[in-house]
Amino acid sequence: MVPPEAINGSQPAPGITSMHEDQAVSRMAALVAGGISSEGLSAALAAELERLPAQTARSAVTDSDNSAGAVARIGDAFSELMAITLLAEQERAKLERLGQEQRALQSVATLVARGTSAEGLFAAVTRAAGEVLGADIAVLGRFEPDDGMESVSSWTRSGGTVDPRGRLELTADDVAAAVSVEGHPWGKLAVFSTGEDPLPPDTAERLSTFAELLGIAIGTVSSREELARMADEQAALRRVATLVAQGSDPRRVFSAVTEEVGRILGADLAALGRIDQHHRTLSAVATWSRSGHPSPLGSWPLTGDNVITAAAATGGPARRADSSTATGPLAEAERSQGAGESVAVPIIVQGSVWGVMVVSASVSHALPAGAEIRLSDFTELVATAIANAESRDELAASRARIVAAADDVRARIERDLHDGVQQRLASLGLSLRMATAWVPSELSDLRETLERVTRGFAEAYKDLQEIAQGIHPAILAEGGLRPAVAALGRRSPIPVRVEIPELPRLSDHVEVAAYYAVSEALTNAIKHGRPSNVHVAAGLENGILRLSVSDDGVGGADPAAGSGLIGLRDRIETLSGAMTVTSRPGEGTSISIALPVPSDDSAP
Repeated sequence: MVPPEAINGSQPAPGITSMHEDQAVSRMAALVAGGISSEGLSAALAAELERLPAQTARSAVTDSDNSAGAVARIGDAFSELMAITLLAEQERAKLERLGQEQRALQSVATLVARGTSAEGLFAAVTRAAGEVLGADIAVLGRFEPDDGMESVSSWTRSGGTVDPRGRLELTADDVAAAVSVEGHPWGKLAVFSTGEDPLPPDTAERLSTFAELLGIAIGTVSSREELARMADEQAALRRVATLVAQGSDPRRVFSAVTEEVGRILGADLAALGRIDQHHRTLSAVATWSRSGHPSPLGSWPLTGDNVITAAAATGGPARRADSSTATGPLAEAERSQGAGESVAVPIIVQGSVWGVMVVSASVSHALPAGAEIRLSDFTELVATAIANAESRDELAASRARIVAAADDVRARIERDLHDGVQQRLASLGLSLRMATAWVPSELSDLRETLERVTRGFAEAYKDLQEIAQGIHPAILAEGGLRPAVAALGRRSPIPVRVEIPELPRLSDHVEVAAYYAVSEALTNAIKHGRPSNVHVAAGLENGILRLSVSDDGVGGADPAAGSGLIGLRDRIETLSGAMTVTSRPGEGTSISIALPVPSDDSAP
């Protein structure tokens, strides 16, 4: 019930204004409970104050003191609610920042788990730290050996560029956190504010969380990259070692190892050179370039102050961080290819410096630490390949000398038989026939005896001729390969078709090897193949003498079964030739031979 005095207007009705006050405060309290911002709460207060006079008027409350008191009481309640709202806002902001940090840190951990590269990881952490901490600039720097700082990643809120080296000179308003990897200082993660407002006081503490995670991530990525690097390096070493074990041409090994070391060490240029200590020169035998345009092969004087002359002089590895300070023709050649840092390791063969392997990085890059040791693993394989090749060359030369000496002995025996024993036997045979003719007719028994001896003597002389012919056919020395092989075909008990064009005279060793190859092949065919026909062909093509002997016999010949083909293969290989045997059972046998001919011999 409304009191009469309120109706009469002499005194406000008690409780009406307080009811409106309570309702206003309740509405604002509900807004606070709903998470309204401080700005929203202030707007709500203004709205409530605007409503209050109208409400009091409708309630016949006209006393200004009562209205002022209501406003004051609402203001007090508002102050309490505002304090609560501001505290809630701070807590919400703190929770939001914590959530952002957790999401950012989680995203970094995900990148690590996915195997992101170090460069990608650096960029992600730098960006996350800048964005989450509300900075304008973020920079990640790595300590250099000279105590300087090398920038590895930077970020700006504006999207512009920044000179990280300059920004790493920290001021009182800048914040940085140390990054440690496995307990060792690695670098710094720094954030900066370019505006008038400094970074919040807790920025350093929050930044250290990023720095700590980054240190763990770098250790993980470094370990993973180190394992991958080791795997790649071992694979490269195996590939080179396989070439060495297979006895590949040294030039192929040189080319392969030069490319392998260039890629494994992240170099821009790689080269392998042989040193002539007598003439003091270095000759490049293999070069490689990441750009695909390697420097041309050539020779340079071994002079000046550079990594190559240092490695050649000391017999140990040499490194130069800046090729601009190097001197000499070799240094000029490196600079012309854009080389910056260079590492050279000597190739030691039988205790002497045989050559040098050198890798270089462009001016804007650097070679990895420990490149000298890693490069030495490859140069040891190169040294082994060179030593093996030299041993093979010495063995081949020795075998060639033995074969040549045997051929010379055979030729001398043939000449001695032909010019000595055969001539004497021919003379004795003539005398024996003359003596037989002089025997009187009444001595018929003596005549028959002498005639029998004469026939036996003639057969022995023929056998001796064949032996002499087999030792070293005179027709080969006189007429060359074509008539000598034709003579073999004529003496064969089975038909032999010979197709050999006119050939220039070749060196004695090549002609003798080719002749005996055909002779041995025919002998094997007659003894083991039981063919009805044999085909012999030969020709000179691009400095290679190619021979083929094929038959239509039973086949199934095994070169390793001691059929005479083993010795034939040895003779062919002694002259750097090659022989293949195709002999399927029931399909005959085909022997193909390729003999390199010296350039002086291959011309007509």
